Amino acid sequence: MRFRFPPLWSAACLLAAAGGSLISPPAAAEVEQQLLPGPAVEHRQKIGGRAEVEIRMDRGKLVVRGGAAGEARASAKLGADVAGLQLKHEGNWLRYEVKPKENPPGTFLALGSELTLDLPAGSDLIIEGPAVEIEIAGIGGKIDVRTLSGPVKLAGSPARVEVQTISGPITTAADFTCPVTVLRSVAGKVELNGKFEELNARTADSLLRMTGTVSDEALLESGDGTVSFEGEIGPVARLRVSTMGGEARLLLPRELEGHFLASSFEGELDNGLGPAFARPGLRRSSQWQAGKAARRIEVETFHGKISMLPR
Repeated sequence: MRFRFPPLWSAACLLAAAGGSLISPPAAAEVEQQLLPGPAVEHRQKIGGRAEVEIRMDRGKLVVRGGAAGEARASAKLGADVAGLQLKHEGNWLRYEVKPKENPPGTFLALGSELTLDLPAGSDLIIEGPAVEIEIAGIGGKIDVRTLSGPVKLAGSPARVEVQTISGPITTAADFTCPVTVLRSVAGKVELNGKFEELNARTADSLLRMTGTVSDEALLESGDGTVSFEGEIGPVARLRVSTMGGEARLLLPRELEGHFLASSFEGELDNGLGPAFARPGLRRSSQWQAGKAARRIEVETFHGKISMLPR
């Protein structure tokens, strides 16, 4: 693998999203390079089997779809101030970059472009797009997305997903399934459907809503944003919900079996599924067992409200 990822939320990552590069490419002598000029680009690249693909563009819309093995196809409509679509290729490694024209510093550039890639379904992806709307479907490899403000929409069955954004919303479709999913957003809402084995999703002050299914373990966290869980929990799964000041809101079947724990430093509990806090004051908790199932539901806030209600 050629991909090298820094820790989430590192300064290097944010600098890369603003215009640098996270990638250490192969030596220049090893790489085939070509600049495909616009305004319209159609290109096919033969490759053997699955691909390792890096994509970089500043503004516009990016669609990545899983396609047939052995070929990568690119279709683009490039902005007025875009020099072309640069393609670098070596073996099964590809890098697509929407390259801006040379302009004096401070000049406004019309960089908005549309890029559609049809890649072998088993490909791995790393995407950098500060202000790009990103849609990914049908990719079965690993996916890593770093953006500042563009929305990210995911569908299909990737092997692993990591998404990091500042203000862009993150959405997963009803057909989304993934063994390991890691999602980070500061001010963009996160709305999750589909099926998750291991899920770690965090926001700072925006809505985090889940209507999908957890089969193994899920951690849903927010600072001052609301965390809303309206999905399904497998019979041996563990669901953890944590906020600082945001509301933790769970809508669950009244007959759901498992071990329940609700705790807060100074928040309130509205519990329609079990007992209230046993006493007034600080550092309160309530826990109970319903039926014999092994699933665990654990909810914790600092001063946010906990609502555990039947649906």
